[in-house]
Formats: sequence, structure tokens, C-alpha cells
Amino acid sequence: IKIDVKNHDISALSFRFEELPIPPKIQAENRANRSFEKYVFVHSEYTEQMSMSTLSLLSLCGQAQFGGRKVVRPFVRKSRIVSSEKNAVSLAILYDLQHLNKLLNVAGYSPLVDKQEYQAECKHTDPNHVTIHFLYLGDTTKNWNKSHLRITSEFYDSIFEKTKATGWTNCSFLDEKMGNFPSTKQFCINPAIITDWNVLERDIVGGAKCLIIYLWRGIGGGVYRSHFTENHLKFPHDAVQFTLKPSKPIQNEVARFRETFLPDRYIALYVRAELILLPHKFNFHYLKKCINVLVDVVNELKALVGISHVYVASDMSKHGSGSLLSYVNRNLDHNPFPEIFSSLISRVGGVVYNYNASTSEITDRGAIAIVDVTLLTQAQYLITAGKESMSSFLRWVIGTFLANRRDDKDLWSKISVCDM
Repeated sequence: IKIDVKNHDISALSFRFEELPIPPKIQAENRANRSFEKYVFVHSEYTEQMSMSTLSLLSLCGQAQFGGRKVVRPFVRKSRIVSSEKNAVSLAILYDLQHLNKLLNVAGYSPLVDKQEYQAECKHTDPNHVTIHFLYLGDTTKNWNKSHLRITSEFYDSIFEKTKATGWTNCSFLDEKMGNFPSTKQFCINPAIITDWNVLERDIVGGAKCLIIYLWRGIGGGVYRSHFTENHLKFPHDAVQFTLKPSKPIQNEVARFRETFLPDRYIALYVRAELILLPHKFNFHYLKKCINVLVDVVNELKALVGISHVYVASDMSKHGSGSLLSYVNRNLDHNPFPEIFSSLISRVGGVVYNYNASTSEITDRGAIAIVDVTLLTQAQYLITAGKESMSSFLRWVIGTFLANRRDDKDLWSKISVCDM
């Protein structure tokens, strides 16, 4: 069910019933037996927040299978997924790696391997490696390139122009910029033209054992990402994300919280205030109207299904959105969101997860977010607020919830509010 406030008027609500697509089930009988004897390593950090960076990593595993390549497993630093181990910890702080490896195998994706294996097989001084750099479209990535490659707009434009003929051009300066031993094969790629990984391997990489990607922003087209298709994949990479299992410390944290505060059946509410405000020019009157609708929906649902327990999570919480806080610092005299969030919790009779560093096994902000994801998606009824198409995190929550309910014979529902 989708409920929207029309023209910012709570008296003019629109209701739509939509059949949501249930993510495909990734089962053992679909396992593919393939050989992976080559490697691909992403040099730069995954530049986005955890949910989107996870998608980017999974999409690379999906594409690299066509080159028979293992993907070098990244690390985690302050909830960011990064390629360097400096001041970083294992990806195992976020995800169950044993489950992840099995999941990738069943889906037919490339496996993840330790960086040590890659360094042993792909010596730093080996001149036969291939380095590629995707020139993602749009000014944001152009500016990134100018800053990191230390080049002018004119030089960048000249390189991009050269890629328009075949989709790629020689870029002999890449390894030097990365501090790597120079390869004889360094190429800049036009992601809007090279849209098939098999073509990339055949015409550009040429079967090299060791492939370095300077910056990887995943797939999906547009101006920020590569345009590789998933037509030949058994499962899209977002379906793999919906089947991830959190790390054991996160599972323990969730179990302790549920034992104390939540029974087997409960309602979950996730409010992405930023994505209620942003499409409406940060109109706080509209946010207030949406929250009033949310409160009514939650309380009506509680009465209808006979469930009193409500779990609440939001980017307005202490460990919520950094971009929301940045907006406050730039534009407001004080932060109104803690008060708004506290009022919402009180009005729906909800409980929240409050991270306590002195008693918790988890230590990373990204892991705190996955506690929220897990608690939200284990609910019997899920209500979300915010424009879903603008948030990979919100889509992750919804997709995982639907995957969890796939074989559920009990009554369940997903309600969206203010998804405009």
C-alpha cells in the first residue's frame, strides 16, 4: 500500500495498492561450477555510503565472472568500504563471510579472495598487469578525476573525446598516479560504450591475469555508474544483497535486543526524513504532515492486527544520516530532528535500538546500521517513509523484508508513506 500526502494537505491523501515483486530465491541447485584463475582489484576506495558500496562490490563480482576473475575482498573503515587495509578492519565486521562466499558461488558470481593472495599472484612489479579507468559521465566524476589525477579540464575532455570512437583509449599515466609499477597496458574506458564485460575482456584487457580498476562505482547506467548489463546473470546483484547475512556480532546484538524488547511478531517503522524533505525543498511543514499520517497508520495497524510492539528507526537518530546533519549545520540554527524523532517514538509507542559501546560487540557505524536493517526486516509488518527510488538503503530494507516474507504463510504487509 502506498499512501501519499497530496499538495502538502493531510486532508487530501492518495492510496494505491501495488503488487511488489518478491526477490528471486537463490538456491543451492542453481550452483555453477566455474574456474576462476585471474584477479581484479579496485585501487581506490568505494566512494559511497555502505549500502551503495556493497551493491557496487556485488555488481563487480557479477561482472568479473565473465573474465574468470576473483575479486579482491575490500576492507571497512568507519562504515566505508575501502581497498586499503590501513586503519581498516575486515569486511567480516559487517557480513558473515562464509555465507557470502557460498552465496556468490550459488549465484554464479566471482568469489572474493584475500588481498594477500592477490599480491602473491599479481606482483607489484609485474609489468604485464592491465590498468583501466572508467570515465563515468557527468561533472561530479569529472571533478573527481581532475582532483585525483591532477589534470586540467581540457586534458580530461581530450581523453574523453578519444574514447568516443571505440569506447576506450590509451592512458599511460594511470599507474604513475596510483603509485604502481607502470604497465604497458593502461586504458581509459567510456562506460556508455563498453557495456558488455566480455567485450572488455576480449578487446581491451586481452586475457591478462591481473586487472586493476582505478575507480569502481558499480553498474546502473546514468552519469555515475558503468552501463554493463546483467542480461546474462542468473540473479541481479541487488537480489544477492537482499540475501546477505549479517556478521555474528551483529546477529548477537539483534538477538539480545529482541529478547529484551521485541516478541516474535512486531511492526517496524523506518522514516528517512532526508528523502521526505529533499524532494520537497526541505519543507518542514510537509515533513510534519507525513509524520502525522505515519502515526495514524501505525496506530490503526496496531489495532487491526492486534500487535502492540513497534520498532522505530530513522536517519533522525543519533547514528543516522550524516548528510541530514550537514544540512542542519549549513542551514539551521539548531537541530530539530532529535525532538521530532523523540515525539514520533512516543506517539506510536515504539522502541529504538540505542548503541552502547561499553556493552556491544560491534564497533563500526556501518555495523550499527545493519542492526537496524536486520531488526526492520525481521518484522511482520513494515512501514517506510521517504522516496524509495532515491535511497539504496531504503531499497535494501524493503528488498530484504520481502525476501524474508517470501514463504511466509502468515499475514504480512508493506506500507509506503510519502514516497513522492
